[in-house]
Amino acid sequence: MTNDSRLVAPGRSRGSRSRPPPGSSARSRRGALRDVTILVVEDDEPSVRLLKAVLEDERAIVRFARSAEEALEMVDAEKPEVALIDLILPQMSGLLLADRLKADPATADIVLIATTAFNGGSTERIVLAAGFVAYVRKPIDPSTFCGIVERAARRGKP
Repeated sequence: MTNDSRLVAPGRSRGSRSRPPPGSSARSRRGALRDVTILVVEDDEPSVRLLKAVLEDERAIVRFARSAEEALEMVDAEKPEVALIDLILPQMSGLLLADRLKADPATADIVLIATTAFNGGSTERIVLAAGFVAYVRKPIDPSTFCGIVERAARRGKP
């Protein structure tokens, strides 16, 4: 099951570095994630800083966990609508975290997006099978990243 529109901005091919079309710049999109609570599960400090800047610029409510264990402790209190989860984390992988979140009725409706530096052809198949709705390759491209998160967040709304 492959639908590249979930993973790559419309009109762009994988690896495309062209500018977004007129009217879809970061300036015109600002606030697209307003009041969406997003839990970022990431242990890499440069990635944390970039994700924080990009998501807060879109007016998202952003919470951070540095490990899967910390994320599991936070989800009940934070009630995120979306979780961006790095696949490679210390102690427990992002895939195992996704499995635990989907298995618990209290957290099963959190929309999961994988973040990874992997570019292997099977990555998409693996993350979709694990319950993620999309994955984003790192380093993220801010011009397409927020659109991917916004589309995923809308999926979680009734």
